[in-house]
Amino acid sequence: VYKRQGWEDTGQAASAASPENRLVMLRALAAVPPRQRAVLVLRYWEDQSIEDVAALLGCSPGTVKSQAARGLDTLRGLLTPTYSGTEKGTR
Repeated sequence: VYKRQGWEDTGQAASAASPENRLVMLRALAAVPPRQRAVLVLRYWEDQSIEDVAALLGCSPGTVKSQAARGLDTLRGLLTPTYSGTEKGTR
């Protein structure tokens, strides 16, 4: 059975992020449209389920999924120039 791991389980990765990287991420997140930002924060920062986010925002689970995808695309677009060594579509 697959169990989604919360942010607490990834403490090492989170603590390894430099303050500069966190600041860059927060600035980029602030530039994301409000609805997409709300979905991203609730879904990934607060580790809420799709259904819980939908209930909190008063929308359908499909809307949560599409707003999350759009928000992540927006973040990628904002962060890619910052990390010029990273090409879109590669890891």
